[in-house]
Amino acid sequence: MAFLNGEQRDPRLNEILYPPCDAARTKDLVRTYEPNKEFADKGHISPDGLLRYLLSVENDVLMAEKYDLHDDMDQPLCHYFINSSHNTYLVGHQLTGRASVEIYRQCLLAGCRCVELDCWDGSDDEPIITHGFTMCTEVKFREVMEAIAESAFKTSDYPIVLSFENHCVKQQDKLARYCREILADSLLVDPFDSHPLEPGAPLPSPNLLKRKILIKNKKKHMHRPGAKRKSKSAGEPVEQLKAKQEKGTAASEAAAGTAISALVNYVTPTHFHSFEAAEKKNRGYEISSFVETQALQLLKTKPVEFVNYNKRQMSRIYPKGTRVDSSNYMPQAFWNAGCQLVALNFQSLDLAMQMNLGFFEYNHRCGYVLKPDFMRRVDRRFDPFAESTVDGIVAGTVSVQVLSGQMLTDKRCGVYVEVEMYGLPADTVRKRFRSKTVPNNTINPVFNEEPFVFTKVGRALHAPLGPGRAAPPGHDPHPALRGDGQAAGTPHPARQRTPTRIPTRGAAQRGQRAPQPAHALRQDRRQGLRARRHGRLHRRPLQPHRLPVGAAEEGEAAGGAHRGRRRAAQCHPP
Repeated sequence: MAFLNGEQRDPRLNEILYPPCDAARTKDLVRTYEPNKEFADKGHISPDGLLRYLLSVENDVLMAEKYDLHDDMDQPLCHYFINSSHNTYLVGHQLTGRASVEIYRQCLLAGCRCVELDCWDGSDDEPIITHGFTMCTEVKFREVMEAIAESAFKTSDYPIVLSFENHCVKQQDKLARYCREILADSLLVDPFDSHPLEPGAPLPSPNLLKRKILIKNKKKHMHRPGAKRKSKSAGEPVEQLKAKQEKGTAASEAAAGTAISALVNYVTPTHFHSFEAAEKKNRGYEISSFVETQALQLLKTKPVEFVNYNKRQMSRIYPKGTRVDSSNYMPQAFWNAGCQLVALNFQSLDLAMQMNLGFFEYNHRCGYVLKPDFMRRVDRRFDPFAESTVDGIVAGTVSVQVLSGQMLTDKRCGVYVEVEMYGLPADTVRKRFRSKTVPNNTINPVFNEEPFVFTKVGRALHAPLGPGRAAPPGHDPHPALRGDGQAAGTPHPARQRTPTRIPTRGAAQRGQRAPQPAHALRQDRRQGLRARRHGRLHRRPLQPHRLPVGAAEEGEAAGGAHRGRRRAAQCHPP
């Protein structure tokens, strides 16, 4: 009981709402987690029982309600981060990969709310989805729409954006017909009267758009009489050619037809000219897509303007075309600017994708996470590169102690653990903290070193704490997610609660336990959180022993019960 109250419990908690653990509660925990019945009857706990307790939900890193639907879902659509996929149809390589209908189901079931469809004219008068000018296979557009209609709202009721990269010339009318026929009432065709498509009008909220599907496709605009058309020059500068290469096939979309244009409303693509021009137009329903290199350049040169742009309207970021291996950029940089649709290659479970999985575990995995207050309000100024802390945020200290690991891999090698933090540039810590190497022991290595301390973690917006990566030499330290009978590289729809990287959150968004104001405690009481968590022990947010390391090895039978708690590491020959 002394261990539970002294080590596990956060002393800042209100003792009336969250009373300390008593003898009865201690006996109940022993009976629950002690496998030896004789020990449990005596009120004793063995090392195995203690390990089971430490790895249980009783010791989750975050507060339980962070996994529930706790965000305000009545804000405009541009005030949320939205789980987004790039080239969703591909299973593997961008040039030679296989296109699959099933991956649309998998992504939607995993909580993705924006999927991409690259549409082309098919040879048998049926539109297809494929990666143009490559050796990738193709799938029927109709089959993809049927898969989307079937799986759209299984995991989340909140709206889905279908991002069309439309290269169809002859079969655009069929695209529109299939959308209307297959999606039926789920398809939002006409805007709401309360939210017209006018300058200055806000976007509707996720609650208002529940179980609705939005189409993002170029909209046909009538040519004004007397307006001059721009003529194409015979030659293009090298910079423009390079930019087209990075944008990939997105730079060669076909002109939109009337039928498909009629389905486009709150997600209307437009070419980005400048932040000043967008502010002058003030059209919240317009969205611009940025290749990662262009977005990074804008973020470096005009960070405050980029944040303000994302307060009014949405932006979509996608990987550059030269990422033919389906690798991903780090999404944290663009979350720092408030970009809503940060699209990643879901088939690659690299560090970037692991961060994405962990980040969108919040808010009941609905695919929408509310942005911090200072990234939504027009009267607040936020510079993601500022060295000072954000107004209203008290900097804290995070201490992480790595004690041991279990069932890392069946390979014979030495193991060490690296701990990293990702957030705003001033808070990001990489390659600084590394444990000692435990030779020739990947079953139950013991580290038990001094804690790694992150100081002044007050600026971090979303700071995933990453334990190291554990893999034998020559192996990918981030193996692909794979379920029973599931193809390698496809995301599992019901993956572990805590992914390979442990996310924490900064300020009002971070899962770090800060002292709760009275109104927040009253709100918790109204929502019944105390009743639902009655008897559950409340802990400090990041206890040292809550960071077991392990491998996310595919098909690893041993330790399968703890798969959701395992961590990846780096190994090297002993």
